Amino acid sequence: MIDSARGWAMVAATFSLLFLAFGAAYAFTAFFPSLEAEFQASRQDVALIFAISGFLYFILGALSGTIADRIGTRPVVMFGVLCCGGGVIWGAFAESLMEAYLAFGLGIGVGIGFFYVPAIGAVQRWFTVRRAMAAGFAAAGIGAGTMLMPGIAKLLIAEPGGWRYAYGTIGICVLVLGFIVALRIDDPPSHSSARRAGTGLQGASVGQALPSRGFILLYLSSLMLSLGLFVPFVHLEPYAIDKGLGEGTGVFLLMLIGVGSTLGRFVLASLADKIGRRNALALMYAGVGLMDLVWYWGGSIHVLYGFAVVYGLCYGGFVGTAPAVCADYFGVKKLSSIIGWLYTSVAFGTLLGPPLAGRAFDLYQSYDLPILIGAASGLTAAVLVMLMGPPRRWA
Repeated sequence: MIDSARGWAMVAATFSLLFLAFGAAYAFTAFFPSLEAEFQASRQDVALIFAISGFLYFILGALSGTIADRIGTRPVVMFGVLCCGGGVIWGAFAESLMEAYLAFGLGIGVGIGFFYVPAIGAVQRWFTVRRAMAAGFAAAGIGAGTMLMPGIAKLLIAEPGGWRYAYGTIGICVLVLGFIVALRIDDPPSHSSARRAGTGLQGASVGQALPSRGFILLYLSSLMLSLGLFVPFVHLEPYAIDKGLGEGTGVFLLMLIGVGSTLGRFVLASLADKIGRRNALALMYAGVGLMDLVWYWGGSIHVLYGFAVVYGLCYGGFVGTAPAVCADYFGVKKLSSIIGWLYTSVAFGTLLGPPLAGRAFDLYQSYDLPILIGAASGLTAAVLVMLMGPPRRWA
């Protein structure tokens, strides 16, 4: 396999798809005050909307990755786009909190769950030398969506239709544009031929990878990190309002996380190919933990700006590097399946972290405890990655 022009076209298509879908998902903090007021709900209950969708799109990666390894990437991705766009449109008409759970869970959750892991896994198969760079560039769509979509959502919410108009518009864009982009995503010809023949692919099987020491440590590190990773994505806007920083400041901070995230996927993921992808991953995990400490101690808006950019930088580098680390350790034979199983760890962290942060606020009127837990989780995750040892080479 060579790093071909067609492979870079795959990277561009995946970038566009992730921009649309994760932009819709991570614009959630812009909708938080509107949903809290609309449904007269506690912060824990509103945060659960995001948590359910996040849990589903990470837990379903194991299933969608396995299906993509068997039937090919494109049909699985197209199904996911239909679910994601349709779910966001349905959410715009939700009349109760329970309906919002269903719309965003079954929509964004199932939708992203069925195209994120297969698309990222397919990108890995198109590259050998610049694998982390390619994954980083593709995953930069998540950062770009985080950077731009919350601001776009805020502008749309200001229109007469409010948050319902905003979600409806975003859903239509995801459905139409996402489907067009999905038609460009596919596996390399050599992989498709080998998959049909059942021969010629190098790497571990799922049964070999999952019980291995490397996978277990990587799984635990990802689980630890994710306990606090998405708390800012949900709670920055209400946090900023509580601190008297003004409405919209939290959205701007999330957009800065998106700026850092995009840079992280381009810069840090590329650097990982040079300094060692496992070492780079550990540094990014530690960076997330340290930035949570900055968030906890930071008393000024300028410190928060710095926190947001560097937090996004480390988060973006992690998302771009983790699939390449999987490829290093386990090969490409069942890579989508293995990445999917790895991301189930993030599912549990996403399900627990944001709602428990909301619960902590409801009880103590402060976000200090969840921020400190996030810091400890990130630093622990870095230690676990360094305990993995060198990659095993699969014949």
